[in-house]
Amino acid sequence: MFFDRYAAGTVLAQKLRQYKNRDVVLYALPNGGVPVGYEVSRALNLPLDIVIVQKIGHPFSRESSICAVSEDGQSVNDKFGLCGLDESWLNYEISEKIAEAQRLRGIYMRGEPAVSAENKIAIIIDDGITTDISLRAAIQTIQDQWPEQIVIATPTVPREIVRDLRLLVDAVVVGHDETEYLGKLNSYYVDNSEVTDEDVTMLLADANRRFISSLTQRLEPIKNFIHSR
Repeated sequence: MFFDRYAAGTVLAQKLRQYKNRDVVLYALPNGGVPVGYEVSRALNLPLDIVIVQKIGHPFSRESSICAVSEDGQSVNDKFGLCGLDESWLNYEISEKIAEAQRLRGIYMRGEPAVSAENKIAIIIDDGITTDISLRAAIQTIQDQWPEQIVIATPTVPREIVRDLRLLVDAVVVGHDETEYLGKLNSYYVDNSEVTDEDVTMLLADANRRFISSLTQRLEPIKNFIHSR
């Protein structure tokens, strides 16, 4: 069990330390994945971006996700959950979720462009995984950018989902490898407080200020050397 998402991010950063200062981009899933990604970014000196995925619930049971849609239109469906549903209703829901995801990116990133994963190691981070439908939509979005590798990193996930994800990505890194999954994400956090949109915006801005500052410091000796010649 973790105290909160920040503590989980610290644990996860230790598991990901081989990626420090490499050509890596972190992609957190808002909202809960952002505090985890923030701590990884801070510990390993890596840029932090987001990949936004919206779930669509069954019309008669909104808690049951039948589809996940990413901001660029990638969608993953639960084949069984779609049985008997009106296709025009689903297409409308998908278009609404894409628009909402794009709206949220504008809020969270304050107009800053997304960081491309092309030829980089992309690490997708969430605060925990109970089903893989959102992760699969996120993976498709990142795959379309032609990364060198895709890594999934999360504090906690059922072992059967780890096995499925390893068929889709290059590596899966887990903070605590549980023999028996406890069934609910909040079972793994003492403090499972809501992560607000304001929290997400603040953490992303601070993470990238830190990264740019550290990058500038690393480049300073090179700039001084060039000017001295």
